[in-house]
Amino acid sequence: MVLALFALFSALGSWAAWRRNPMYPTRSTLRGVLAVLLMIAALVAALVGVVNLAQRYSKTVALAIIFSFVIVASIAMILGIMAMTAPKVATLPPTVTMLRFHRKKLGLWAKRWVVSMLVVGILAFVLPGASEGIAYALGTVLGMLGIVMLVVGYFAARNQDRILTALEHQPWVHWQYSPAQWAAWTDAQVARAKAIPPAFSWRRHSWKIAALWLVIAAGTFILGLGWIYALVYATAIFALMVLILSLGARSERHSPETLRKKMERWAPEVFLGEEGVFCDGVLTPWVSTDDWLLEAILDEGLPRHLLLQFEKINAGNASIPTSRLEWRVPLPEAAEADLARLQKELKAKVPTAKVQIY
Repeated sequence: MVLALFALFSALGSWAAWRRNPMYPTRSTLRGVLAVLLMIAALVAALVGVVNLAQRYSKTVALAIIFSFVIVASIAMILGIMAMTAPKVATLPPTVTMLRFHRKKLGLWAKRWVVSMLVVGILAFVLPGASEGIAYALGTVLGMLGIVMLVVGYFAARNQDRILTALEHQPWVHWQYSPAQWAAWTDAQVARAKAIPPAFSWRRHSWKIAALWLVIAAGTFILGLGWIYALVYATAIFALMVLILSLGARSERHSPETLRKKMERWAPEVFLGEEGVFCDGVLTPWVSTDDWLLEAILDEGLPRHLLLQFEKINAGNASIPTSRLEWRVPLPEAAEADLARLQKELKAKVPTAKVQIY
């Protein structure tokens, strides 16, 4: 019952956030919901048929058939939803070669997945007795998730590369910066990152972690598993939480310098066009199903730059359905004519946004 209410409130929160999106039209939204429901119904019917078919074979073959169907069905479902929600991109001329910026990033995750599968495979041979089954179960889940996410990720990355190619082919504005200008901008971005207070600190959150440890230990003891098991189980969970939080805090402390290293690798240029903005190695559309432009203003703080504020849907978060995102775009010298065009183009592209840059 609690999970059903949580799912309901999450859905209502997401719906309320989606209604604020400039892309929201009631008719096409209802069509999209109906299409998703029809896909789910078709997949359920197909699953029933596959299960009936699998019963004719041995257990091993039957599981292979069912798992294969789940993988293919999941990929088809996700790609179908992506096809309905992906922004339309103008057809690229035959002479234009599509960039591979996002697909190159996917290669790193593919390598990590392969290494993870090899580690799990080694554990399946090394671990004794019942522990071997845990390794096989983990390998099955990791394998299925990896295949689905890599296939879907490839098509998503390809779509992003197509958008980025179109943006760089016909931008509204293409700004390039000298090494000195980019170094000054990098210093400014790193300084802003350092000024952000950490989301987690041991001083503020240690009592919450201790309270959670007590709750886990008490709950395990109440279930009748004994105080020794409760103590060991709660301590193991506590140690895992401390490890995760420590790694997160460490990553957060080093994030400004990580940002500096990334910006030093990126090309000192910015593209703004019909498809969105590409700055600091990140492609952001003006309007998508996930986020949309709220405000574009001129920030006279040195280095002089554009401040772009977006609203982002927090899917599944009923308490905070949306959040604000900020992107800062450095201005080159003598950018007044470009700002006049951006003012005009952005007002036409996102009429609901507040645009005051010229």
